[in-house]
Amino acid sequence: MELEDGVVALDTESGQERWRYRYPGVGIRAEVAAGGETVVMVVEEPEAVEAGARLVAVDSSTGELLGETRVSPDAPVWFPSQDYTRLREYRRLTGVSRIVTGESEDAPVLRAYSLTGHEPVWSYRGEEDCAPSHSGLPLVTGLGVLPDVVVVPLLCSEGIASGESTVDDREPMTSGVVAVDAATGQVLWRRNWPDSSTRALPADLAVSADHGVLVVDDSLRSGVHVLDPATGEVVAADVEGLTLGVGDDALVGFDSSSYVRTEQEEEGISYRRWSFDGTATAEVRLELDGTQLQREFDTLTEPEIFLLEEALVRTVPSGNTEDLLVLPWDTDRPERRITLEGMVWDPGRTYLHLVPGALIVEGPVSDGGEEDNALFGLR
Repeated sequence: MELEDGVVALDTESGQERWRYRYPGVGIRAEVAAGGETVVMVVEEPEAVEAGARLVAVDSSTGELLGETRVSPDAPVWFPSQDYTRLREYRRLTGVSRIVTGESEDAPVLRAYSLTGHEPVWSYRGEEDCAPSHSGLPLVTGLGVLPDVVVVPLLCSEGIASGESTVDDREPMTSGVVAVDAATGQVLWRRNWPDSSTRALPADLAVSADHGVLVVDDSLRSGVHVLDPATGEVVAADVEGLTLGVGDDALVGFDSSSYVRTEQEEEGISYRRWSFDGTATAEVRLELDGTQLQREFDTLTEPEIFLLEEALVRTVPSGNTEDLLVLPWDTDRPERRITLEGMVWDPGRTYLHLVPGALIVEGPVSDGGEEDNALFGLR
């Protein structure tokens, strides 16, 4: 758990503290590397601003120090704020490297550093007139980060990799993805689609929580595809209803074998589970009144939802408080409402995390006085 001045590790079965790394008076930002074995912290000491931040890596199970180094103030550390590191699409730590993106001689470039190093161990600039890019800007989101692989969206047109042309030239472009080894930068596989568009937008990428599948949303050109991130093999092609881009509020999420969409009904909403071949495999319904229904599709008040193999789990407001609702895919099993004692309904501040041994609910709590942040562990 990240705090303003450190990190505390809790046992997922008991909730008891395992170890802590606290440094009062110092700002610390932390991220768990893909695979969950390492925690990397950026330690910013007020008295050593000119010297630069320290990068500290510890074992996530024991808190044992694995490495530490100081980086210069202008070094490309690139750690997002605490709110963003909760989202997989913003994470930049593989199991062995720290990924930094930017520009080099007017062309996009991807660089990898060791988890606590300040010298790049490899870089990737593209190949065969294909360059790593996201909306024509240095990559901010859009990478597929796994423990040992980084999947990068590509835009392809003549001269783009060398910087002779840019995505702003609005030439017809094709898109693709390439997977590179997180430790060495070696290209493991690459896949391109022949359809072109003058819109300079690469495909959107997302990886399932268990790293089992990679979804490539190339809707502007070739459609939505599901790939095996380890090999690049196509699991499913031209999948309808799995659009990752902004504007499709009906997509709830996906796992390694299916995806879930929601539909508004007269007296509530339904959640329908689909296999990648387009077969509806399960459905659950939730009755809601008019006010509750309006909240469901408002980005400011929409619930936090997590997909499990056996059920859909979501937050649900209860007056000024917030509960957790478990909706089993097996409709013969009853839904279950779990009261989160003291949890305050404050949209956008509640998060669900699946960790080994537990589902963690993180959010604001209050006993009538000042608010604090708390974790609830469910098994």
